[in-house]
Amino acid sequence: MFLGSDKKVKALLLTNHLINYAGSEIQILEVYNLLKNKNFDVHVFANITGAPIIDQFSKSDILSSLDGISPADYHLIWSQHSLFARLFKQPFEDFSTLIFSVHLSPFEMLELSSLAYMTLIGAYFIANSPETADKLSEFGIDRKSIHISYNCSPSDFCCPSPKEILPLKKIVIVSNHPPKEVQAAAKLLQRRYNVNLIGDKNPQLVTPEILHEFDCIISIGKTVQYALLANKAVYCYDHFGGPGYLNNDNYTDAQYNNFSGRGFGKKTAKKIVREVIYGYEAENNFVKEIRDKSIYQLELFFDRLLFLPPQIIDVTLQKIIHKSYPVEEKIAVFYRGKQKFSAKSIKYKKQRNILTFLLLLLLFINLWALMN
Repeated sequence: MFLGSDKKVKALLLTNHLINYAGSEIQILEVYNLLKNKNFDVHVFANITGAPIIDQFSKSDILSSLDGISPADYHLIWSQHSLFARLFKQPFEDFSTLIFSVHLSPFEMLELSSLAYMTLIGAYFIANSPETADKLSEFGIDRKSIHISYNCSPSDFCCPSPKEILPLKKIVIVSNHPPKEVQAAAKLLQRRYNVNLIGDKNPQLVTPEILHEFDCIISIGKTVQYALLANKAVYCYDHFGGPGYLNNDNYTDAQYNNFSGRGFGKKTAKKIVREVIYGYEAENNFVKEIRDKSIYQLELFFDRLLFLPPQIIDVTLQKIIHKSYPVEEKIAVFYRGKQKFSAKSIKYKKQRNILTFLLLLLLFINLWALMN
């Protein structure tokens, strides 16, 4: 799409929050770094920002407001949550740009509420897993418009398969919410092994260098893709439960659910310990034998996306998108206020009910716009 252009290519990344080393925030950071490496001029906006992850971005690339920002100035817009309509406070002349509606969960309302207007403008839908893609399809999204990313990760994590399996010595648990059974298993494993925790009270950005230090990774989600690219033994388990070590019997199902642990039962601490120790060698052999790991490489996935034709947004479409502007603005106000309240406070619970109402209202507005 951008070949032969003399102009600097500009990209706008939109997300609700940029604070922790988690989920959607890591996704934005990795896309940001990839586009910067491609010499794109990248701007990032989030409703709420904070340390530690915000320190990973150049301050000059972070927008403090969307006021005065024209979508027509960008060649690519990556929208992870319900923020896109906030770019249309006022109409612009017809313009074209590459628009991605990004979905990192099959059930996150912040991602589902913009489906109708994103469908109307012909946006490309990015699903992080086959499970999320199926959910989008159930909502009427054309399969041809859905691109499954498999929660792909930077190729920096890629490592060749080791010639021999190293003995199990160092284990890392990567989790922002380790369940009790994992915490108990960690204490038992510490009797024989060096066990570390990343996340929760020890926030840290997982890098290839850090992952290289460990023999076994206990985690879910994107850290599993990191481990697979690095040819590391990975035990897939967290607060949703999980299959444990991956094998021929559970790999496809685990991949379908984005290695989230959903779809599998819970385990006791003692069972986790036994499996981590005695299944280590078999896991190393399985990871080494996985053939098509290229689907987990972010650079390869994006190279395909950048050759897609852009969307043309005329004034009529802009007016339809604008109908969602007031509600999306209210959602932003809610999240900015959310930082001030404890999750256990009565006031916060009332605010959460208001957010649910706003998201449902936004979904209704979008559906109405489609039918009219």
